[in-house]
Order: sequence, then structure tokens, then C-alpha cells
Amino acid sequence: MPKSIGFFLVRSIQDSMQLRLYNQLYKSTEMVNVLSEPESITRQREELTSRIKIMKEAQKIIRRDPEYFLF
Repeated sequence: MPKSIGFFLVRSIQDSMQLRLYNQLYKSTEMVNVLSEPESITRQREELTSRIKIMKEAQKIIRRDPEYFLF
């Protein structure tokens, strides 16, 4: 029985500490800035995603009518 009580007490304290830590991390704008990626990387990802979408569309067209693209 004492181990069960100890387990629940430790678990309760652990949950409380974790909640406080998360709250402090989310309140800190500096931490958010450190953990977020640079703007240039975001733009580059968006550009590459757009290129992939265009290439997939082109691939669909080529598969649909492959003889049209033969020279």
C-alpha cells in the first residue's frame, strides 16, 4: 500500500511540474523565437512544395497522354 501512495504522490507532483514548465515555455516569446525556424527556411519549403505540386500535375498529364510528348 505505501508504494501505491508514493506512486500517486510522485505522479501528481510530476504532472504539476510538467504543467508549470509548459506554461512558462509558452509564455516566453524568446523561447518561441528560438524554437521556430527562420523565415528563409519557411519560404524555401513553401517554394519547394509548390514545385512538387507542379511536377506531380505534369506527371499526371504525361501519363494520361504519353504519345503527345514524343518528338
